[in-house]
Amino acid sequence: MLVISSVLGLLGVIQSFALLYLGDTLHHLDHPQLQTMMFLQLVAGGHLMLFVTRTRGALWKPPYPSSKLFFAIVATEIAAVFMCSQGWLVPPLPWRIIGFVWGYNLAWMMVQDIVKLGLYLILDPAHSWKRSLFEPLRVPLTDTQKAAR
Repeated sequence: MLVISSVLGLLGVIQSFALLYLGDTLHHLDHPQLQTMMFLQLVAGGHLMLFVTRTRGALWKPPYPSSKLFFAIVATEIAAVFMCSQGWLVPPLPWRIIGFVWGYNLAWMMVQDIVKLGLYLILDPAHSWKRSLFEPLRVPLTDTQKAAR
């Protein structure tokens, strides 16, 4: 679990810095708007990470999140979007930037889920690549060798 959480945490840092770079160079946002964009990134990216990490399987397969978790996340995401679009407590962002941040986060959520599934596959001892790699080297024991043990 430590390896998986560390890799997903590192991906989250890369995701945030890449969005900051895109907001600065691609969208040419000023510093107050960059701060608002990063606020939305932290809210959306953090909540979407909950959907990625809550289960060992793919995030779109059962078990689904409880309705309380799902609607709590949806409510806070709606509040954050309105804060950013209307300029409540933060400088306002245009809707196209809000849409960009959301699309960016949804794409990264899929990347993170694929990485998570790959890590579980690699780290699972029953399906490990090491097992299949060294399987041909195993020699079955004969009855006399088993008795000698």
